Formats: sequence, structure tokens, C-alpha cells
Amino acid sequence: MLKQLESRLFQLQSLLHIDLNPGQNYGQASQKTSLLIKEILSEGSSTYFGLVQSCESMSAVFGGFH
Repeated sequence: MLKQLESRLFQLQSLLHIDLNPGQNYGQASQKTSLLIKEILSEGSSTYFGLVQSCESMSAVFGGFH
């Protein structure tokens, strides 16, 4: 399960990177990002806190989610 989560978080990172690059399809990437986060959270609440911490640190770096 951890390997699955790792690959999902890597996907999430890639989508966030797309989101941050002007000229890419921002809306589509954001939608995929939301779905991926929901998917990760549904995997189990044990991963929830790690994800929250990741999101908080990414928010700090990127200036928050829009």
C-alpha cells in the first residue's frame, strides 16, 4: 500500500508542477489534483496526516492552493 501511495504522491507532485506552469491547462490539472487527493485520502486515514503535512509545506512554498 505504501508503494501505491508513493506513486500517487509523485503523480500529485507532477500535477502541481503542471498547475504552476503558465500556459498549461490549469483547470484540468487542478481537477486531477483534487481527484487524486480524494483517492489518496480514501486509502485510509493513517495516510491523512502525512498528506496534510505535505499539503501544508507545499502551500507554504507555493503560496497556497487556489
